[in-house]
Amino acid sequence: PAVIASALLALLGDGWLQLPLQLCADILQIVWLLLSWMTQAAKPLTASAVVTPLSMLLAVIGCIWLFAPRAWPARILGVLLFLPLFVSQVRHLPAVGNLQVAVLDVGQGLSVVLRTREHVLVYDAGPAWEGGFDAGAMVLVPYLRQQGIHRVDRYVQSHSDLDHRGGAPALHRELQITDTLGEVAHKPCRRGMQWMWDEVEFSVLHPDKAPVTGNNSSCVLRVQAGEYVLLLTGDIERKAELELIQQQPEQLAADVMLVPHHGSKTSSSIGLLNATMPSFAIVSAGWHNQWHLPADVVIRRYEARNIQVLNTAESGAISFTLKQTQGIIGLEQYRIDSRRFWHAH
Repeated sequence: PAVIASALLALLGDGWLQLPLQLCADILQIVWLLLSWMTQAAKPLTASAVVTPLSMLLAVIGCIWLFAPRAWPARILGVLLFLPLFVSQVRHLPAVGNLQVAVLDVGQGLSVVLRTREHVLVYDAGPAWEGGFDAGAMVLVPYLRQQGIHRVDRYVQSHSDLDHRGGAPALHRELQITDTLGEVAHKPCRRGMQWMWDEVEFSVLHPDKAPVTGNNSSCVLRVQAGEYVLLLTGDIERKAELELIQQQPEQLAADVMLVPHHGSKTSSSIGLLNATMPSFAIVSAGWHNQWHLPADVVIRRYEARNIQVLNTAESGAISFTLKQTQGIIGLEQYRIDSRRFWHAH
Protein backbone atom coordinates (compact mmCIF):
# COMPACT_ATOMS: atom_id res chain seq x y z
CA PRO A 1 0.00 0.00 0.00
CA ALA A 2 2.81 2.44 0.75
CA VAL A 3 4.34 1.84 -2.68
CA ILE A 4 0.97 2.38 -4.42
CA ALA A 5 0.38 5.55 -2.41
CA SER A 6 3.83 6.82 -3.34
CA ALA A 7 3.16 6.12 -7.02
CA LEU A 8 -0.10 8.06 -6.90
CA LEU A 9 1.44 10.95 -4.98
CA ALA A 10 4.29 11.06 -7.48
CA LEU A 11 1.72 12.36 -9.98
CA LEU A 12 1.53 15.50 -7.88
CA GLY A 13 5.27 16.02 -8.03
CA ASP A 14 8.60 14.48 -7.04
CA GLY A 15 8.48 16.03 -3.59
CA TRP A 16 5.55 13.80 -2.60
CA LEU A 17 7.17 10.51 -3.71
CA GLN A 18 9.09 9.62 -0.56
CA LEU A 19 6.56 10.73 2.03
CA PRO A 20 4.63 7.43 2.54
CA LEU A 21 7.81 5.34 2.25
CA GLN A 22 9.65 7.45 4.80
CA LEU A 23 6.67 7.23 7.15
CA CYS A 24 6.67 3.43 6.86
CA ALA A 25 10.42 3.29 7.44
CA ASP A 26 10.10 5.39 10.61
CA ILE A 27 7.28 3.22 11.95
CA LEU A 28 9.17 0.00 11.19
CA GLN A 29 12.24 1.37 12.98
CA ILE A 30 10.15 1.96 16.10
CA VAL A 31 8.58 -1.50 15.83
CA TRP A 32 12.03 -3.09 15.44
CA LEU A 33 13.28 -1.36 18.59
CA LEU A 34 10.21 -2.53 20.51
CA LEU A 35 10.65 -6.12 19.26
CA SER A 36 14.32 -6.07 20.26
CA TRP A 37 13.39 -4.88 23.73
CA MET A 38 10.63 -7.50 24.05
CA THR A 39 13.05 -10.25 22.99
CA GLN A 40 15.36 -9.39 25.88
CA ALA A 41 12.54 -8.83 28.37
CA ALA A 42 10.87 -12.15 27.53
CA LYS A 43 14.07 -14.19 27.64
CA PRO A 44 13.18 -16.10 30.86
CA LEU A 45 9.86 -17.09 29.26
CA THR A 46 11.40 -18.87 26.29
CA ALA A 47 11.90 -22.21 28.05
CA SER A 48 9.56 -24.77 26.58
CA ALA A 49 8.60 -28.38 27.07
CA VAL A 50 7.34 -31.06 24.75
CA VAL A 51 3.55 -31.06 24.76
CA THR A 52 1.85 -34.38 24.08
CA PRO A 53 -1.01 -34.51 21.54
CA LEU A 54 -3.41 -35.64 24.29
CA SER A 55 -2.56 -32.73 26.59
CA MET A 56 -2.96 -30.29 23.70
CA LEU A 57 -6.37 -31.78 22.80
CA LEU A 58 -7.53 -31.48 26.41
CA ALA A 59 -6.37 -27.86 26.49
CA VAL A 60 -8.36 -27.07 23.34
CA ILE A 61 -11.46 -28.67 24.87
CA GLY A 62 -10.83 -26.68 28.04
CA CYS A 63 -10.60 -23.46 26.03
CA ILE A 64 -13.92 -24.22 24.29
CA TRP A 65 -15.47 -25.04 27.65
CA LEU A 66 -14.30 -21.75 29.19
CA PHE A 67 -15.68 -19.68 26.33
CA ALA A 68 -18.93 -21.62 25.97
CA PRO A 69 -22.26 -19.74 26.25
CA ARG A 70 -23.22 -18.47 29.68
CA ALA A 71 -25.76 -21.23 30.17
CA TRP A 72 -23.06 -23.90 29.86
CA PRO A 73 -22.72 -25.68 33.24
CA ALA A 74 -19.57 -25.30 35.37
CA ARG A 75 -17.53 -23.43 32.76
CA ILE A 76 -14.76 -22.76 35.28
CA LEU A 77 -13.95 -26.49 35.26
CA GLY A 78 -12.42 -25.94 31.81
CA VAL A 79 -9.35 -24.66 33.64
CA LEU A 80 -8.68 -28.17 34.93
CA LEU A 81 -8.22 -29.41 31.38
CA PHE A 82 -5.11 -27.21 31.08
CA LEU A 83 -3.33 -29.08 33.89
CA PRO A 84 -1.93 -31.87 31.62
CA LEU A 85 0.03 -29.16 29.76
CA PHE A 86 2.05 -28.60 32.92
CA VAL A 87 2.19 -32.24 33.94
CA SER A 88 3.66 -33.09 30.50
CA GLN A 89 6.69 -30.98 31.38
CA VAL A 90 7.72 -33.38 34.15
CA ARG A 91 10.57 -35.59 32.97
CA HIS A 92 11.37 -39.05 34.28
CA LEU A 93 14.76 -38.92 35.94
CA PRO A 94 17.01 -41.98 35.70
CA ALA A 95 17.19 -44.20 38.74
CA VAL A 96 20.31 -44.13 40.86
CA GLY A 97 23.01 -46.10 39.03
CA ASN A 98 21.53 -45.49 35.56
CA LEU A 99 22.68 -43.06 32.88
CA GLN A 100 20.59 -41.20 30.30
CA VAL A 101 22.51 -40.37 27.11
CA ALA A 102 21.56 -38.02 24.26
CA VAL A 103 23.83 -37.50 21.26
CA LEU A 104 22.30 -34.38 19.76
CA ASP A 105 21.92 -33.68 16.04
CA VAL A 106 24.13 -30.58 15.70
CA GLY A 107 25.23 -31.13 12.11
CA GLN A 108 28.97 -31.47 11.49
CA GLY A 109 30.06 -31.30 15.10
CA LEU A 110 29.42 -32.92 18.46
CA SER A 111 27.33 -32.40 21.57
CA VAL A 112 26.39 -35.09 24.09
CA VAL A 113 24.23 -34.73 27.20
CA LEU A 114 24.66 -37.21 30.06
CA ARG A 115 22.24 -37.32 32.97
CA THR A 116 22.33 -39.26 36.21
CA ARG A 117 19.69 -39.05 38.94
CA GLU A 118 20.90 -35.71 40.33
CA HIS A 119 23.56 -34.47 37.89
CA VAL A 120 23.99 -33.31 34.30
CA LEU A 121 27.15 -33.37 32.19
CA VAL A 122 27.47 -31.80 28.73
CA TYR A 123 30.30 -33.07 26.53
CA ASP A 124 30.97 -30.47 23.80
CA ALA A 125 28.49 -27.89 22.56
CA GLY A 126 28.47 -28.32 18.79
CA PRO A 127 29.50 -25.84 16.08
CA ALA A 128 28.73 -22.16 15.60
CA TRP A 129 29.52 -19.99 12.63
CA GLU A 130 29.75 -16.20 12.77
CA GLY A 131 26.51 -14.75 11.49
CA GLY A 132 25.05 -18.23 10.99
CA PHE A 133 24.07 -21.46 12.72
CA ASP A 134 24.81 -21.74 16.45
CA ALA A 135 24.20 -25.27 17.74
CA GLY A 136 24.47 -24.08 21.34
CA ALA A 137 21.66 -21.55 20.99
CA MET A 138 19.52 -23.48 18.49
CA VAL A 139 19.91 -27.12 19.59
CA LEU A 140 21.71 -27.67 22.91
CA VAL A 141 20.10 -25.00 25.10
CA PRO A 142 16.54 -25.66 23.81
CA TYR A 143 17.04 -29.39 24.41
CA LEU A 144 18.24 -28.83 27.98
CA ARG A 145 15.31 -26.51 28.73
CA GLN A 146 12.87 -28.96 27.17
CA GLN A 147 14.26 -31.59 29.55
CA GLY A 148 13.72 -29.25 32.48
CA ILE A 149 17.47 -28.75 32.98
CA HIS A 150 18.51 -25.28 34.11
CA ARG A 151 21.91 -26.10 35.58
CA VAL A 152 24.82 -28.12 34.17
CA ASP A 153 27.05 -29.65 36.84
CA ARG A 154 30.03 -30.13 34.53
CA TYR A 155 30.76 -29.00 30.99
CA VAL A 156 33.53 -31.03 29.34
CA GLN A 157 35.17 -29.42 26.30
CA SER A 158 36.90 -32.25 24.45
CA HIS A 159 39.28 -29.95 22.52
CA SER A 160 39.41 -26.54 20.85
CA ASP A 161 38.02 -27.25 17.35
CA LEU A 162 35.15 -24.91 16.49
CA ASP A 163 32.75 -27.73 15.63
CA HIS A 164 33.02 -28.87 19.25
CA ARG A 165 33.22 -25.57 21.14
CA GLY A 166 31.27 -23.13 18.93
CA GLY A 167 28.04 -23.47 20.94
CA ALA A 168 29.75 -23.14 24.33
CA PRO A 169 29.24 -19.35 24.72
CA ALA A 170 25.48 -19.76 24.28
CA LEU A 171 25.45 -22.59 26.84
CA HIS A 172 27.37 -20.51 29.39
CA ARG A 173 25.21 -17.47 28.66
CA GLU A 174 21.85 -19.21 29.07
CA LEU A 175 22.43 -21.80 31.81
CA GLN A 176 24.31 -22.01 35.06
CA ILE A 177 27.52 -24.05 34.67
CA THR A 178 28.94 -25.30 37.95
CA ASP A 179 32.26 -26.60 36.61
CA THR A 180 34.15 -26.67 33.30
CA LEU A 181 36.75 -29.24 32.31
CA GLY A 182 38.86 -29.37 29.17
CA GLU A 183 41.56 -27.85 27.00
CA VAL A 184 39.95 -24.40 26.83
CA ALA A 185 39.24 -24.32 30.59
CA HIS A 186 41.43 -23.48 33.55
CA LYS A 187 41.17 -27.17 34.52
CA PRO A 188 42.27 -29.30 31.53
CA CYS A 189 41.39 -32.98 31.17
CA ARG A 190 44.09 -35.28 32.51
CA ARG A 191 44.28 -39.04 32.64
CA GLY A 192 43.38 -40.36 36.07
CA MET A 193 40.64 -37.82 36.85
CA GLN A 194 37.65 -39.61 38.35
CA TRP A 195 34.36 -38.77 40.01
CA MET A 196 31.18 -40.59 41.00
CA TRP A 197 27.67 -39.25 40.51
CA ASP A 198 24.71 -41.25 41.77
CA GLU A 199 26.66 -44.54 41.55
CA VAL A 200 27.74 -43.79 37.96
CA GLU A 201 31.53 -43.63 37.54
CA PHE A 202 33.26 -41.08 35.29
CA SER A 203 36.94 -41.49 34.31
CA VAL A 204 39.23 -39.46 32.05
CA LEU A 205 41.47 -41.80 30.02
CA HIS A 206 43.25 -39.24 27.83
CA PRO A 207 45.27 -37.05 27.46
CA ASP A 208 48.19 -37.68 29.77
CA LYS A 209 50.16 -34.88 31.43
CA ALA A 210 52.47 -34.56 28.45
CA PRO A 211 51.53 -31.56 26.22
CA VAL A 212 49.29 -32.61 23.35
CA THR A 213 47.71 -30.41 20.69
CA GLY A 214 45.13 -30.77 17.93
CA ASN A 215 42.69 -33.64 17.64
CA ASN A 216 44.82 -35.92 19.80
CA SER A 217 44.35 -33.56 22.74
CA SER A 218 40.68 -34.63 22.89
CA CYS A 219 39.38 -35.56 26.32
CA VAL A 220 38.44 -39.25 26.26
CA LEU A 221 35.75 -39.89 28.87
CA ARG A 222 34.77 -43.34 30.13
CA VAL A 223 31.40 -43.59 31.88
CA GLN A 224 30.33 -46.77 33.66
CA ALA A 225 26.84 -47.61 34.93
CA GLY A 226 26.94 -50.98 36.68
CA GLU A 227 28.78 -53.32 34.30
CA TYR A 228 28.00 -51.24 31.20
CA VAL A 229 30.32 -48.66 29.68
CA LEU A 230 29.99 -45.62 27.42
CA LEU A 231 33.18 -44.29 25.77
CA LEU A 232 33.30 -40.69 24.50
CA THR A 233 36.32 -40.22 22.24
CA GLY A 234 36.18 -36.69 20.81
CA ASP A 235 38.40 -36.37 17.73
CA ILE A 236 41.29 -38.64 18.70
CA GLU A 237 43.30 -40.14 15.84
CA ARG A 238 45.54 -43.19 15.48
CA LYS A 239 48.40 -41.83 17.63
CA ALA A 240 46.14 -41.26 20.65
CA GLU A 241 44.32 -44.53 19.99
CA LEU A 242 47.63 -46.41 20.08
CA GLU A 243 48.57 -44.74 23.38
CA LEU A 244 45.26 -45.80 24.90
CA ILE A 245 45.75 -49.40 23.70
CA GLN A 246 49.28 -49.53 25.09
CA GLN A 247 48.63 -47.80 28.42
CA GLN A 248 45.04 -48.68 29.39
CA PRO A 249 43.78 -51.64 27.34
CA GLU A 250 41.63 -52.90 30.21
CA GLN A 251 39.68 -49.61 30.29
CA LEU A 252 38.67 -49.58 26.62
CA ALA A 253 36.01 -52.33 26.44
CA ALA A 254 32.69 -50.56 25.94
CA ASP A 255 29.05 -51.24 25.18
CA VAL A 256 28.53 -47.93 23.37
CA MET A 257 31.28 -45.87 21.77
CA LEU A 258 31.30 -42.50 20.09
CA VAL A 259 33.04 -43.00 16.73
CA PRO A 260 36.25 -40.93 16.93
CA HIS A 261 36.62 -37.85 14.71
CA HIS A 262 33.19 -38.23 13.08
CA GLY A 263 34.32 -41.39 11.27
CA SER A 264 37.45 -39.97 9.66
CA LYS A 265 39.97 -42.29 7.97
CA THR A 266 42.60 -41.06 10.44
CA SER A 267 40.70 -42.65 13.35
CA SER A 268 38.89 -45.86 14.34
CA SER A 269 41.98 -47.97 13.89
CA ILE A 270 41.63 -51.75 13.86
CA GLY A 271 43.47 -51.92 17.18
CA LEU A 272 40.98 -49.57 18.87
CA LEU A 273 37.96 -51.45 17.54
CA ASN A 274 39.40 -54.78 18.67
CA ALA A 275 39.98 -53.31 22.13
CA THR A 276 36.55 -51.70 22.50
CA MET A 277 34.17 -54.02 20.59
CA PRO A 278 31.00 -52.08 21.44
CA SER A 279 27.48 -53.22 20.59
CA PHE A 280 26.70 -49.77 19.21
CA ALA A 281 28.89 -47.04 17.74
CA ILE A 282 27.50 -43.55 17.17
CA VAL A 283 28.73 -41.10 14.54
CA SER A 284 27.97 -37.41 14.98
CA ALA A 285 28.15 -35.93 11.48
CA GLY A 286 26.41 -33.45 9.20
CA TRP A 287 24.07 -34.51 6.40
CA HIS A 288 26.02 -34.69 3.13
CA ASN A 289 28.99 -32.93 4.77
CA GLN A 290 31.83 -31.77 2.53
CA TRP A 291 34.31 -34.21 4.09
CA HIS A 292 32.09 -37.21 3.23
CA LEU A 293 32.19 -38.46 6.82
CA PRO A 294 31.92 -41.11 8.02
CA ALA A 295 34.30 -42.69 5.52
CA ASP A 296 33.10 -45.90 3.89
CA VAL A 297 36.29 -47.76 4.81
CA VAL A 298 35.73 -46.88 8.47
CA ILE A 299 32.12 -48.06 8.45
CA ARG A 300 33.26 -51.35 6.93
CA ARG A 301 35.64 -51.88 9.86
CA TYR A 302 32.74 -51.63 12.29
CA GLU A 303 30.43 -53.80 10.19
CA ALA A 304 33.13 -56.48 9.90
CA ARG A 305 32.94 -56.80 13.71
CA ASN A 306 29.12 -56.81 13.81
CA ILE A 307 29.10 -53.41 15.49
CA GLN A 308 25.90 -51.51 14.69
CA VAL A 309 26.67 -47.96 13.55
CA LEU A 310 24.17 -45.14 14.00
CA ASN A 311 24.69 -41.73 12.41
CA THR A 312 23.03 -38.51 13.61
CA ALA A 313 22.96 -37.34 9.97
CA GLU A 314 20.43 -40.11 9.29
CA SER A 315 18.98 -40.85 12.73
CA GLY A 316 18.76 -37.32 14.11
CA ALA A 317 19.31 -37.10 17.85
CA ILE A 318 20.11 -40.51 19.34
CA SER A 319 19.09 -41.18 22.93
CA PHE A 320 19.06 -44.19 25.23
CA THR A 321 19.49 -45.22 28.83
CA LEU A 322 22.43 -47.22 30.09
CA LYS A 323 20.83 -49.26 32.87
CA GLN A 324 23.17 -50.82 35.39
CA THR A 325 21.25 -54.12 35.39
CA GLN A 326 20.12 -54.38 31.75
CA GLY A 327 22.51 -52.36 29.59
CA ILE A 328 21.16 -50.36 26.65
CA ILE A 329 17.40 -49.73 26.81
CA GLY A 330 14.99 -47.25 25.25
CA LEU A 331 17.04 -46.53 22.14
CA GLU A 332 15.41 -43.69 20.18
CA GLN A 333 16.37 -42.13 16.85
CA TYR A 334 14.44 -38.89 16.65
CA ARG A 335 14.42 -38.39 12.89
CA ILE A 336 13.18 -41.95 12.36
CA ASP A 337 10.86 -42.42 15.34
CA SER A 338 9.24 -38.98 14.92
CA ARG A 339 9.08 -38.92 11.12
CA ARG A 340 6.11 -37.17 9.52
CA PHE A 341 4.81 -37.51 5.99
CA TRP A 342 6.03 -34.02 5.10
CA HIS A 343 9.64 -34.75 6.08
CA ALA A 344 12.22 -35.25 3.34
CA HIS A 345 13.56 -38.80 2.95
